[in-house]
Amino acid sequence: MPTQLITLVNHCFVCNDTCSTPQRLRYHLQALHNITVPPRKTGLRHKRTGDITFVTMEPGIQHDNVKQQLACPSCLFYCEQKSDLRTHVEDIHL
Repeated sequence: MPTQLITLVNHCFVCNDTCSTPQRLRYHLQALHNITVPPRKTGLRHKRTGDITFVTMEPGIQHDNVKQQLACPSCLFYCEQKSDLRTHVEDIHL
């Protein structure tokens, strides 16, 4: 099975804004939606595995071989659906 290419997007689960970093997404959630989530532990990063390679893509650029996933601004969780990200944040971080 070929390696799956994934790019992580810092997408707000309340509105449809996208932020450039997890830090900016946390600030956005606090400032605009009054939702405070904790920061990631220092040094935590998504690591390449045999099945998955994380890639960085410029905003607005899409590629057929790269799958976009929504990243949690507080931990290494990621998912495809905005509703799944909201549920994760509410259940784990709030």
